[in-house]
Amino acid sequence: MSARSTALAAAWVLASCAIAPPTGLAAQEPPMFITEDGVLEPAGSSQPTTVGLCVLEPAPRIAISSSLIAGQYFTGFAWRIPASSCAVCPAPQSLVINAVSVGVSWYSACTAQAEVLIVGSTGPPGCLVPDPTNVLCGPASYSISGPGAATVIHSLPLPTGCCVGDGAFALVRFTGFNLCTPGPIGQSPGMRLTGAQCVTCDQYFSWMPDSPGLTEWCTAGNPAKWWMSVDADCCVATGNDTRSWGTLKTLYR
Repeated sequence: MSARSTALAAAWVLASCAIAPPTGLAAQEPPMFITEDGVLEPAGSSQPTTVGLCVLEPAPRIAISSSLIAGQYFTGFAWRIPASSCAVCPAPQSLVINAVSVGVSWYSACTAQAEVLIVGSTGPPGCLVPDPTNVLCGPASYSISGPGAATVIHSLPLPTGCCVGDGAFALVRFTGFNLCTPGPIGQSPGMRLTGAQCVTCDQYFSWMPDSPGLTEWCTAGNPAKWWMSVDADCCVATGNDTRSWGTLKTLYR
């Protein structure tokens, strides 16, 4: 692991002691992260598949990934979709989600399962929390794989007609990372990061065996956002409550 990676890992451990969990979230023992730079993205897999008018991401991704120490592994990631930030779909339009993309760093040749869905939220307006019991769109399941020593961008299409507004979360769940042979320093498959500073109440994740439920990302001691991409078009949803977002009225292409 490079000096840069070691410094980042140390900073994450220190940060985990300084950040308090948001109101309404149970405190979790922070996982031990490994940051790894220099993992190459294979030719032809460096960009997500896009078909829509609007592509949203927390920030551009960088050539650094986060993974967990031996015995721990990621099981899910949720990001609050910033529907109002899509300039080509101004209010009262919402977004119909075509696909969600994630960047998985595979440290050995392996195959796993990814499930993508859009869920509603709960909690106070200033700190929304994903609600996996309120499924708005999906789920859709896919087999994903990597050749080893590479980051692969996996684009996961959603069923048609997934029209949502602000407050919805894109959620990707992983099964099988624990069966992948650990990397050279014992790490499980990792998640590509961005260069943007972590912002509370925006991203959540789960890992096994310690936290099967979703935990706020910054609270776990992470200074940087992880990367996800949402491909979308414009739509108009019926009603104002969360569960009505899945009703598609009009699609603009």
